[in-house]
Amino acid sequence: HKARALAKSKRLLVDSGGISLVHEGLRQKVVKSKMRVLEGHRALRRARRKVLDVQRLSEWAAAELDAEVKKLNESRGELDGYDVKANRWLTESKVEIEALHAEVDKTKKVLRGQRKALQQVDERLAEIRSKGWMAAGEVVTATRAYRRLRYTMRTQRRELKAQKAKLRQARESRIMMRRSLREERRSLIKAVTEHSESTRQMREHCQLYQDDLRKAKRGYRHAAAVSQAQERVQQMLEQELASTPLPDFRPKDAIPEAPTEPSLDSDTI
Repeated sequence: HKARALAKSKRLLVDSGGISLVHEGLRQKVVKSKMRVLEGHRALRRARRKVLDVQRLSEWAAAELDAEVKKLNESRGELDGYDVKANRWLTESKVEIEALHAEVDKTKKVLRGQRKALQQVDERLAEIRSKGWMAAGEVVTATRAYRRLRYTMRTQRRELKAQKAKLRQARESRIMMRRSLREERRSLIKAVTEHSESTRQMREHCQLYQDDLRKAKRGYRHAAAVSQAQERVQQMLEQELASTPLPDFRPKDAIPEAPTEPSLDSDTI
């Protein structure tokens, strides 16, 4: 209206618009719609690229989680197997110490018996010596028995000493074994704890990547819907533009006729 009032005040001859103005408006809308469709395609490609990137990260996290779970199961199995072996070693050590202790007790019992027998022989020898020359043969026999008992007792004492040393060594070995087993088990428990923590963190990462993947897929579906809607709007505008052509103001005599192609009849060949 302002342009028309300005043209009227200046006494200018202008076109009021009509079909030409409608056609131009539709053409501008088609151009803008094509730009929006192009931008929609770009947004769709970006959304698809994001989905692929997040899916790769999710697959990588799932593979890492599987590896961590496998390591955790292996470390737990190693700990369980180690507990079984440690219990067997400790049981064998305990049986060995009990056997050595039984040998020491047996040797001590033998020594007590020999000491008692030696005391009896010593008393018998003193009794025989009190008889004088009439029991000289018995003195020799008792003296030999006394010496044999003394020799046997010395042998038993040496054996008892060796058995005690062996028992003491077995006890010390058991203490060292228990200490070593405790330290090794502590290291295995530490490995299990570390793998458990790594598995927990990888599960959290997998959950985050899964959430990101769901968001990316929703964004892709939204971008696809927007792009399809923009394409439908463009098609509608193009159809509307095609149904509203520009009017031709030229005289009909000035419009050249379209050239016709010669027919390929048999008479003209």
